[in-house]
Amino acid sequence: MRASHVTRRVLDGIFVIALLIAALLWWKARTAPGPVVPGEFPSDAPLQISERVEQLARYVGPQDPAAHVITFFDFSCGWCLESDASLRALLARYPDHLGVSFVDFVLDSTSHVSSAHEAAHCAADERSFRHYSAAAFARQSQLSERNGWTSALLGLPDSVARSVRRCVASGVHRKRVANASDFARSLGLTITPSYLIDGRLYSGVIEPTVMDSIVVAMVRRATKWTPLERRAALP
Repeated sequence: MRASHVTRRVLDGIFVIALLIAALLWWKARTAPGPVVPGEFPSDAPLQISERVEQLARYVGPQDPAAHVITFFDFSCGWCLESDASLRALLARYPDHLGVSFVDFVLDSTSHVSSAHEAAHCAADERSFRHYSAAAFARQSQLSERNGWTSALLGLPDSVARSVRRCVASGVHRKRVANASDFARSLGLTITPSYLIDGRLYSGVIEPTVMDSIVVAMVRRATKWTPLERRAALP
């Protein structure tokens, strides 16, 4: 009798866990930006678009990369956090072949999140863009608060943190962030993360394995390696 009671409790527990997992999967499916939808690179002015990215973005990578990914991101976007982690892993994996341009795309211009984007540019002026951006993503819940962007200064040298504070107060990068967001909208983008890769626009999350295969394809097409060099550098 007691064994039957224990078995029933175990089964009830398994049922509850299954319900929780199903609810989590349902919530994730409802909140995800949706499947990636590639679109052709706007054919009317590709050179102008390239120039605008160069003017507005913060670039990480080698001077002349074989593969170039342009990402449009918002620090308050949870899916951008996943995208940033994936891009960081790719940059670490292909340091000599991949370059990433980070373009601000603040979806809610009335929030305080834009200040975090300004601070990222200010940190870039101090050669601390990746450090600040990682900290900002890690503190997403605080960025919507007034001066919430300052929480991402933790871990930076005091001199750098002071410079970033002065820079944000001056508003020197405020217009740059606004122009970058307007630029993203002019391309027809409406969600974050979005990407411009190899002449195609993508809206939505790109799975890490898919992004990796896209990068590898670009690198292989752009480089002329010996089979041994290719095996050493790429999977």
